[in-house]
Amino acid sequence: ADALAHVTQDQITVTNIHARLATGGAVPGDMRIVNGMTPPPSRPRRPAPPAAAEKGTIRAQISGFSLDSVMAASAPPHYRHLGFDTAASGTANVDWTGSISNLTGAVDVRLTPPHPPTPSEVPVTGTVSAEYINRSGSVVIHAFDIHTPASQIQVSGALGVYPITRASSLNISLNTRDLSEFN
Repeated sequence: ADALAHVTQDQITVTNIHARLATGGAVPGDMRIVNGMTPPPSRPRRPAPPAAAEKGTIRAQISGFSLDSVMAASAPPHYRHLGFDTAASGTANVDWTGSISNLTGAVDVRLTPPHPPTPSEVPVTGTVSAEYINRSGSVVIHAFDIHTPASQIQVSGALGVYPITRASSLNISLNTRDLSEFN
């Protein structure tokens, strides 16, 4: 990975981030945190004005993240190759103000097969738009619209992720003409 960093007492800025993952995919982006290292005020005779809240932003473009490469980095071996051929490209953003408990993260990606599929792979196209909200421990799925040659899957709603016992409320639609795509 390459990047340019600028650090002062009031701001940390990392620009021109260029990262490539060993399993495939690229992430160029920028990060900025303001008021994250402001020292506490000394004991003044008069009350000091309140310190400005920490604010952080991360803006990234993602490209070339194949499903197999994501699974290779995050799943047990028997789930690493699911037989679907697709790669994600789009944006990933993170924001917070004040406490890190106010963090939100959003992704908007397009899914397209990176190459003509082999007979053992099912090509997948679609879009995913979702937002993680740390304070509620949930992922709000704005759009999850996936297509294969014989199937369509649409999902929207809220997925409870932290703690794992958090309730979810999802609307899911699956239409298929060929269940063997999911073998």
